[in-house]
Amino acid sequence: MDDLSAISFPFYENTRKMRTFFLDKATGHFYNRGNREICYHVWPVNASKIFPKVGRVRQMKSSTSGKTETIEERRKRFSQVWSLSRADVGKTQAEMAKELGISVKTVQNWENGVTSPDLFTGCEWFRVLGLNPLPYYLAYLFPEYFDGIAPEDTDDTIGKALMQLVGNMTPGEKRELLYITAGRHGSPWYSLLQLFTAHCHLSMKSRVSIARAVLESYEMEKETGELVCPDNIAPDLTILRDSIEQGKKAAIGKRSGYTTIVTRKKETKS
Repeated sequence: MDDLSAISFPFYENTRKMRTFFLDKATGHFYNRGNREICYHVWPVNASKIFPKVGRVRQMKSSTSGKTETIEERRKRFSQVWSLSRADVGKTQAEMAKELGISVKTVQNWENGVTSPDLFTGCEWFRVLGLNPLPYYLAYLFPEYFDGIAPEDTDDTIGKALMQLVGNMTPGEKRELLYITAGRHGSPWYSLLQLFTAHCHLSMKSRVSIARAVLESYEMEKETGELVCPDNIAPDLTILRDSIEQGKKAAIGKRSGYTTIVTRKKETKS
């Protein structure tokens, strides 16, 4: 495991100890201690940095003013992940406690920075809310780039956030992005960009229907040998299928978003 580095992921246990994983710097994937099995793909710092959903994340208050934060200051900022996300959906602390099978006092402790949920419970928190957790975590982890970012920000601010995003993608994600923007598939990247932008404005129900149609078409054309650029990087169908299923549940539950965590095969080094 010479190519792996131990790292503490910013989820506190109720004992306030950090969860420790191994980070593969080549791929950005996190592994359980002592083995090579990917334990987490969607939230790791280096694995998936996405542009925040504008308007859903209010600016987290920071008391640092450029100085080094203390652990108490970081814990206080981290607590805002829970309070802001819950407020954005309009659920009460009592509703969250009931859904998660915990006490209201525990929810209050999380939101006040007394304790914090573990990795699994943090995932369940956002699953209950029906929110994508990444904008909230990005605002906590990289406040200088993603805290309160909005379309009306300067080109320089937007550019720096985008470069931070792309710079921390995994090699596989960069290849997927390169195929979309410069692949010889026949569609100009700026046309695809408009397509994706319009797609993200649609309701969850419409997005799920379109994604299901794309998945079925891909699977059929793969079997019949009709895919365009079959030798280029392929989509991760495990992630796509799981996202469709979680999106369907979100649409049925009248939620605007969803959380998905999947196991992905380790990327090989080039």
